[in-house]
Amino acid sequence: MDDVWGTDEETNARDYVLMQDAFTNTGYREGIIAGKESALQSGFDQAFTEVGVPSGRRLGMLRGLATALSAYLEQQGLEEPRLEAREIVSRLSRMHLEDIASPDFEAIAHAKEHLDNASQDIHEQIEEDKSIRGKAELDVVQNQLQGLLSKRGLPIDLASLISS
Repeated sequence: MDDVWGTDEETNARDYVLMQDAFTNTGYREGIIAGKESALQSGFDQAFTEVGVPSGRRLGMLRGLATALSAYLEQQGLEEPRLEAREIVSRLSRMHLEDIASPDFEAIAHAKEHLDNASQDIHEQIEEDKSIRGKAELDVVQNQLQGLLSKRGLPIDLASLISS
């Protein structure tokens, strides 16, 4: 016995190695987590800028314009055009960003790694079809709104307004 607590140098060395391994493992895990979080944030920022903002802005502008047009037509006492505008407002309110935004193919590819081949192909096709249908429906509604604006003699070019 070399010290007051009754431990020898061999026990101390073994405890030191165990503690060093534990801290190394913990540090490694924390580094992996930090790396994943950083990559996730970067991916989110890129998708938000390239997909979310333009799609969300377009949908929001169309909703706002359709609602304003509906209120204007109601104030003017124009029942038939107001009903058409209300239908457009209703269709736009049922649309969501995930219905019109392009799917995240990178995330789908990653998910494929965890699915069997049959499920992979079906899932990817469903997501792509959903986005295409959503964009097509948004185009149709935008054209309806443009037609209604034109019929009422309101000189608003939706395509120019949305792209600016």
